[in-house]
Parts: sequence; C-alpha cells; structure tokens
Amino acid sequence: MNDNAPQFRRDVIHLDISEATPKGEILSQQCKWQRGVKICRLILTKSLDREQQAVHNLILTAVDGGTPARSGTASVIVRVLDTNDNTPTFGKMNYSIKIMENSPIGTLVVHLNATDLDEGSNSDITYSYSLYTSEKSRKHLI
Repeated sequence: MNDNAPQFRRDVIHLDISEATPKGEILSQQCKWQRGVKICRLILTKSLDREQQAVHNLILTAVDGGTPARSGTASVIVRVLDTNDNTPTFGKMNYSIKIMENSPIGTLVVHLNATDLDEGSNSDITYSYSLYTSEKSRKHLI
C-alpha cells in the first residue's frame, strides 16, 4: 500500500546563486526522502539579474510511483548574489554651468550625484577629475 508521501529533509531550501552564473548551469541539491537520498537538479534556463529580481521563490514537488501517487513539497528560495555589472550614472550626461568671475571663494557651483544599481561594495562610488581637466581648473575645484 502506498501510504507514505515523499518528504524532503527540509521544508525550505535556501540557495545563493550569483547573477553571473551562466545559462544552462546545473545546480544540484541532495533531497533525502524516506527511502534513500535522491539528487534534485535545478537548471538555470535564463540569465539572472539581481537588479530586476533579487529573490526567486520556487516550489519543488516530488511525486512517487505508487497508486495512488503521493507527493511532497519543499520551498526553494533562491537569492541572487550581486556582481559589479552596472556603471555609475549621473542625472545628466553633460552639465553646462555659468559662474560669475567675482563669485566668492567657496561658492557652490553645482551639486553632482552619481548612483549605481549594484549593492554593497559594488555600489561604492569614488569621484575624481579626468586627465582632461586642466591643472589650473583642478586647483579651483573641490
């Protein structure tokens, strides 16, 4: 008599997968059922993008071959780990600024802010002047 449904070792399985993991990658997880250990495979069918969706919630179902068939489920929570795949961006591509030549020293000319969609240290931004900024201009800029 088929009176035992398949059971997973845990009701919730947590997986961390880098957004740089290539499409087609096979991720294996041991799934212990009542009569031995089986291997559950998760195949990545498309690329992941943490900035679009950071967590995926899946339901893994095991169905046995008995009559009537019995099934068991586990929740699979996939957390997409960030890679440094976004560049910092400013609000505008170009800024045109006019300043009076007799403006006092310390006058705020423009407030610039860049943002980066990555997370953690991947979103840290360092500001610097390019090599094309004249030495004379650099002395006057903070």
